[in-house]
Amino acid sequence: MHTIMVVDDEKDIVDVVASVLEEHDYQVIKAFSGTEAYIILQDLKVDLIISDYMMPGLSGMDLYFRLLEDPDHYKVPFIVMSAFAEEVENTSIYAAFLKPFSIEKLIEAVRRALAADGGKGT
Repeated sequence: MHTIMVVDDEKDIVDVVASVLEEHDYQVIKAFSGTEAYIILQDLKVDLIISDYMMPGLSGMDLYFRLLEDPDHYKVPFIVMSAFAEEVENTSIYAAFLKPFSIEKLIEAVRRALAADGGKGT
């Protein structure tokens, strides 16, 4: 079973995305800030991260770049969600979704990301 971390400062978004992922048989770890996610990831490996782009403190992209510097996490596929189109267009992450987004397209991106990773994660 793949483990996916969902990060957003909006609890409702985390809960909805987590619920859909769990319905598709993924294990989900929730975090409500980039800082919380980074702390959790010090002791836990995940196969994929889905994060909000803009959050107070450590943003989703700050989290992404911090993980790139960490040899234990730099290969983790990263999907970003944002309310602003210009943010998602200028990223170097695996996939980006403009809020609100299609859950079906998100699940499709999750499957592709995990398959591209060889199904192993880090």
